[in-house]
Amino acid sequence: MTISVGDTLSLNIERRMSEDKQLAQYDPYISENATNPETFIAERKKLYTVVGVFKRPGFEEVKAPGYTLITTTDAIKKANSFSTLIKMKSSRKVHDYTDELATEHQFVMNDNVLRFMDLSNDKTFNSLLYSVGGILVILIMLVSQKTSR
Repeated sequence: MTISVGDTLSLNIERRMSEDKQLAQYDPYISENATNPETFIAERKKLYTVVGVFKRPGFEEVKAPGYTLITTTDAIKKANSFSTLIKMKSSRKVHDYTDELATEHQFVMNDNVLRFMDLSNDKTFNSLLYSVGGILVILIMLVSQKTSR
């Protein structure tokens, strides 16, 4: 099926379920051959008009069971489940934001970028990083003293 700009699509809005748990985009597909296969619960049908097509975004995993659909905020207000990508002006406030505002929903942070910016909350990684850095500084100081004599 080829989809072009201007096409109108009629899509079923459904929830993915496995037993009593609602599955999300980061949960892998569970086939009907599995012990507890996933099921789909129909909620409604909706018409969408294609206004553009883009390559797979970097935040969508290749093994994701669905595709990313970017829509307006009116559609989000009525949705039972949605994903949002947030870009902040001040990355230093990312943890304040998640602690204060993102408590009602699940969220995933880009930990690789946060580590690079020294904003990671991963205490084990931070301890390892600072320990290795401290050892390197001590080694450099010791070697510098021996060579200066």
